[in-house]
Amino acid sequence: DEVERLASRHGDEMEFVHLEVWKDFTANELSTYALEWIGPRDRAEAAEPWVFAVDSTGTITHRWDNVAPTAELEEAILQLVSG
Repeated sequence: DEVERLASRHGDEMEFVHLEVWKDFTANELSTYALEWIGPRDRAEAAEPWVFAVDSTGTITHRWDNVAPTAELEEAILQLVSG
């Protein structure tokens, strides 16, 4: 939800992309593309959400697993858009 709010404030400065990992959350079924990078491991390892900040060259500059503090997200966005 917080990333969505940040996207509404910074969407004119950078792209925001959401990828859903679940094909069927209730059935504990991952999407096809999530299986490619998560693999058929224990579904407990599929805990999410993950948030990545990626620069214009495609390099991941920041990564958050499960908890993405708003202040840290905002700081990463400002770093990316400023330069």
